[in-house]
Amino acid sequence: RQRMDYPELIAEGTERSGDSAVAVRARMYLRLAEAEINKALRVAGNEESATITTDANGEARLPDDFSALRMIVMGNRELSAGSFQSLSTTVSSGYSVRGDTLITSWPDTDMTLHYYAKIPDLSLTGTNWLIETDPAIYLYAMLEQVFLARLDAEKAAAAHSVFEGLIDQRRRDDYVSRFGNKPYMVTGTVV
Repeated sequence: RQRMDYPELIAEGTERSGDSAVAVRARMYLRLAEAEINKALRVAGNEESATITTDANGEARLPDDFSALRMIVMGNRELSAGSFQSLSTTVSSGYSVRGDTLITSWPDTDMTLHYYAKIPDLSLTGTNWLIETDPAIYLYAMLEQVFLARLDAEKAAAAHSVFEGLIDQRRRDDYVSRFGNKPYMVTGTVV
């Protein structure tokens, strides 16, 4: 796989789109592309963990790079998710996420949060793990945004289709690297 960084992404996006104004609007296209990537990508490369402490109300602010929750561990046990309504109206032993806040029924308690982190902002860092390992994901996510801005729905749809295929392949590769080719059980269903 070819390595790429932010300037190379902009140059390649300009070349493939045929739009010389890509560099002028690159940060906006990149923010939109990274938002799409953060919604779609859940792989080992963006897994993080952090120790958080709830306040007197059982609430804690989630990390700034939080994208999605994997699990929460308190002591030696994994906590169960509950609805916000059940946590606010009854005595519950679960947790819920509302916006950037974790809501639990345990005040003043340390917990380990295992989560998927947002990919680091490429315009600030110049590079990150994803563009180094899978630059095509970035390229097609950004091309989709360029074509949408140009109101070229056909090319945007084509770029989105390639993007989705690359995301699916990355997920499959991640699964195989973690578990091999063996099926595993998820809530009673063989995958």
